[in-house]
Amino acid sequence: MRNIVPLLSRTVFIVLVLLTPNAPFRAQQPQQSSRQLQLEPVQTWPMKAKRWAVVIGVDKYADTQITTLGGSANDAKTLADALIKYAGFPSDQVFLLASDQPAERQPTRGNILRRLSNLAASVPRDGLLLVSFAGHGMERANQAFLLPSDAQVSNDVDLLELTAINVTQMKEFIRRTGVGQVVLILDACRNDPVGRANADNPLTSAYVRGFNFDVRNKEVTAFATLYATAVGQRAYEYREKKQGYFTWELVEGLKGGAANERGEVTLAGLLRYVQDNVPKHVLADLGAGKDQKPFAEIGGYRADQLVISVVQQASGQPTRPTGAADLPGITRVDPAAFEITYWDTIKNSTDPEDFRSYLQKYPEGQFADLAQRRVNSFSGVKSDPGAATSSSGTTGASRPQPSNPTTQSQSAFVLSDILVLGINIGLAEVASYQNVPNQTIQNYLGVAQTLAARNGIGTQSIDNVLVQLRNGAATAGQYQSLVAARQGFHNVLSRTCNCPAPMVLANIFDLGYQIGFIEIIAYQNGDHNQVSQILTTAIQYAAANGLPTPDFDDLLRKVQSGKRGMEVYNRLIEIQTKIVQSLNRNCAC
Repeated sequence: MRNIVPLLSRTVFIVLVLLTPNAPFRAQQPQQSSRQLQLEPVQTWPMKAKRWAVVIGVDKYADTQITTLGGSANDAKTLADALIKYAGFPSDQVFLLASDQPAERQPTRGNILRRLSNLAASVPRDGLLLVSFAGHGMERANQAFLLPSDAQVSNDVDLLELTAINVTQMKEFIRRTGVGQVVLILDACRNDPVGRANADNPLTSAYVRGFNFDVRNKEVTAFATLYATAVGQRAYEYREKKQGYFTWELVEGLKGGAANERGEVTLAGLLRYVQDNVPKHVLADLGAGKDQKPFAEIGGYRADQLVISVVQQASGQPTRPTGAADLPGITRVDPAAFEITYWDTIKNSTDPEDFRSYLQKYPEGQFADLAQRRVNSFSGVKSDPGAATSSSGTTGASRPQPSNPTTQSQSAFVLSDILVLGINIGLAEVASYQNVPNQTIQNYLGVAQTLAARNGIGTQSIDNVLVQLRNGAATAGQYQSLVAARQGFHNVLSRTCNCPAPMVLANIFDLGYQIGFIEIIAYQNGDHNQVSQILTTAIQYAAANGLPTPDFDDLLRKVQSGKRGMEVYNRLIEIQTKIVQSLNRNCAC
């Protein structure tokens, strides 16, 4: 039997910026009046660069009257690690204050409040803030307090106001940051900090009132407060793991325990996971009469749509790639400059495959004629403007040309075509999200259309988008159609083919999609943490089909060491060219 005992006088309070669930959690619904329009529920997190967290764990107290704890720092560390690894928080924007940290990161009252105060200058209004507190909590005179490491416990509320942190004060510091989305998670075992070790100190309505934000009056855009246990109940500690049951299950859920069939962990799914697993785990380990049922207060969120982490599926196959919605802050790319930069990296090359790769990516590009002449000069073939050209740039009829996809055989595919199809679909999707000029997306989709048709893949989904764009439709309005098109291509290509070794075509397509994303971020000198994250996923796709990954691994190390911008972009183009060359072969399906 596990060595598990109740948590000793311990409160674990976590404040996250997340989205709202529906039932079984109580939700504040936006109300409409003659003066106020009803707002649409928030359904997505902001981009990674706008996510911030302060994670606090207090085990040791200066006041010897307060019981020493053994799991709060572990709760804080495991949560901070999960936020970085699974929830997309930049490592340099997650601040850990815990009892086992250096002096400047000790969880004192001054350090906690100063960190929250400083965030007002860093967290944008459309950002995401997470604040977690693991330690003791107590209530006096119908007011709820969190106890930092230098708190002095007393029945004198005035003294507590000076040495502890009133939950309303914590809420006010969060509100002053101006951040729009707030989620509060309270993992509270509320045993009395100065009472008997096993004396219950249940959750009270004072905490619920203190951590309740007003969405209707625009105090925040949306909030969710998740409690480890119901009012009138207490929480328990999983002594074997030196953590609270709630935080343990919360982290396990983020790591994939709460994932759906697509490998996505939504906020609603995570909350259901802890609601299902915490009571069962507590009952199994501690026996009858030990009840702990998490609950939540929600306002302004659509938790069933919010994906807060993406993990590998049980099959071992990578999940869907990061979507354009994860990149709302990247600047618009000039497609002409993007192509010119690509050309500049290969124009002096003596390898004909570099120019074939260019022709495959930009068959109608501004340097297409020159690239074809360079290919012909290497092979000694005299240029013939009327000759048919394959996607690799070689003349002749060795590979099928664009044709009606309904009549093209689908028993064979060209791997390099599938890769570049994914790249262009990814570029089109991001361009649509950024609402770039209409012609840009048409260019990307034109290449995708040619490659799909050449491989007998139906193009109706992108044909429809092209018709809309040519009729002057706004590019941003086509984003969801392009997401659906990408998913459709992925489904069509979800087959294993002999190339000659077995390969899953969907993984090649998704690898190209990831490469397209990295190209744009690197070209725009964007968030290197996001480049690192997408590169890691790209490596998974490559490895899943036996493609060599040393070049990607080397680039990932460079990105993680601080390399960014054009240095990363140029190296990626070199890697992409090598991959196209290695995949320039047919597959029998």
